Amino acid sequence: MPNNGSVTSTLGYGQSYTGTAGYYSGVSITASNVAGTAQASEVLTGKSFINSTGTLTNGSMANKGSVSSNLPLGGSYTGNAGYYGGISINAASATGNAVASEVLADKTFTNSSNTSLTGSMPNKGSVSSTLGYG
Repeated sequence: MPNNGSVTSTLGYGQSYTGTAGYYSGVSITASNVAGTAQASEVLTGKSFINSTGTLTNGSMANKGSVSSNLPLGGSYTGNAGYYGGISINAASATGNAVASEVLADKTFTNSSNTSLTGSMPNKGSVSSTLGYG
């Protein structure tokens, strides 16, 4: 019978040890300590991991992909929790070229410098007139 001596080994997750037949003066096989801190909500859906108790666990974090949006003036974007491959949100720009004298009095607007202004053009209301000949 062969003398295989002493065996000491540490196994990673999913590994195994197989020894040949024979005499062993000592055998010490240890599974590595699994000390993961991730929770299912912190791992992408469709991916699995070993949690802190050594249990194979499936991830539940949503993959939102890449998000791109152009917001109107005063608009907003709200995204739910999850992994985003990229986020590109663009706010509308003020491209007007009006000045206060070209906007009705008491009406506000934003000029091309993103400054809020109040119009000053008088509102003459509607005009009605009868024209005669001559």
